[in-house]
Amino acid sequence: MKSKRSFRDVVITGVLIVSVALLQFIIGGIIVLLFGFSGLTLFPTFGFLVTLGFEEGPGQALSIGKSWEASGFSHAATMGLSFATIGFLFATFVGVPLTSWMIKKGKSKFYKKNYLRRLKLEYMKEEKEKSWKLDNTFINN
Repeated sequence: MKSKRSFRDVVITGVLIVSVALLQFIIGGIIVLLFGFSGLTLFPTFGFLVTLGFEEGPGQALSIGKSWEASGFSHAATMGLSFATIGFLFATFVGVPLTSWMIKKGKSKFYKKNYLRRLKLEYMKEEKEKSWKLDNTFINN
């Protein structure tokens, strides 16, 4: 029973990740089209580079940006790395505090309300056991 549920959770997570990436690609493409209609010409794949930086990270943004530079998209690798940096900063300063807040408020399906407190207590217990073992170990034995 548990393995079926775990498999289902993995599939749902995979579909969710792909759906979010697809949505970001579509929004990026629409933004490029809107800029085009307003008279500002952007390279056609510019909107997709944002998603590559945010969703895939610096490695993908750099490698695909380099290949797009060969197609005429100047400075694509640098822009991809910039978007990846913005993505890391957003995850660090928005995502981590938001996740921590949700766990503390009990809004997480996977962690109970006192999860962080219990984790800290468990860590302190392990450290206490380590120090006890070190205090009761004799070098001359």
